[in-house]
Amino acid sequence: MFKRNRENILWAYTFLSPLLIGMFIFSIIPVTLSFAFSTLDWVGFMPPKFIGLKNYLTALKDQEIYKTIFNTFRIAIIVLPISLFISLLIASALNMGIRFVSVYRVIYYLPVITMPAAIAMVWMYLYNYNYGLLNFLLKSIGLKPINWLGEPSIAWIAIAIMSIWGSLGMQIIILLAALQGVPHELYEAAEIDGANSIVKLFKITIPMISPQVFFLIITGFVALFQLFDPIYIMIGRGHSLLTTKTIVYYFYDTAFRIGDKGYGATIAVIIFFVILMFTAIQMVFQKKWVYYD
Repeated sequence: MFKRNRENILWAYTFLSPLLIGMFIFSIIPVTLSFAFSTLDWVGFMPPKFIGLKNYLTALKDQEIYKTIFNTFRIAIIVLPISLFISLLIASALNMGIRFVSVYRVIYYLPVITMPAAIAMVWMYLYNYNYGLLNFLLKSIGLKPINWLGEPSIAWIAIAIMSIWGSLGMQIIILLAALQGVPHELYEAAEIDGANSIVKLFKITIPMISPQVFFLIITGFVALFQLFDPIYIMIGRGHSLLTTKTIVYYFYDTAFRIGDKGYGATIAVIIFFVILMFTAIQMVFQKKWVYYD
């Protein structure tokens, strides 16, 4: 019996080894090195010098970090609830037994497997002030064109709109699968008790799919906190960077454009702890609204 269990464990680790090796190489080692580099004064090709926690003390006084974290949170707060709401509406419509559901799922999922740089290029042309499709539609109904990417007060909204569109595919697929797993008997029992559609939504549907919603909130926040490609391609170093510069963009600027690898690693560690803190808070509060039974 003990020999069989040992063999089962050996086979389990054999099949898990590619994932474990990848996690070790691409996750554990980079995180460990980031912590180590954050204690160094390492600019350009100069030899690194150990400075302890000086980079973290500098980060506490760095207003750019607070500004970029605010920009990132602002986009995330807009994108997450709106994208989840739209995804739930579309998933509910697909769950009503319409034809060609598989085709719609493929169409909605295409942005997920498309390169972020390609998506950013398409949206950059859509937002173009002179010949973009959005401004063409506005002018066709008698409205003035909008400088989507050139006006700081509007640029972050343009990035948020693009992010909402890009996040729908994954959310729709997961929510559709969750809706299909809700027992139909629950709705029948609620109808017998006289429940209307709103009551069924808040008393049956949302509680039953709450684990999937919780998962999408966590993964969505992590993805939005790593937002970089669209801003780098669509905004560049323009004036609108004032409101669209995210914390990851600041990390790129510091570590690769300026070449301050030590302080760049410090920013990466800060990103790690912000995501960790958000996830921990959500794990605590999910006990009040996520139902696993």
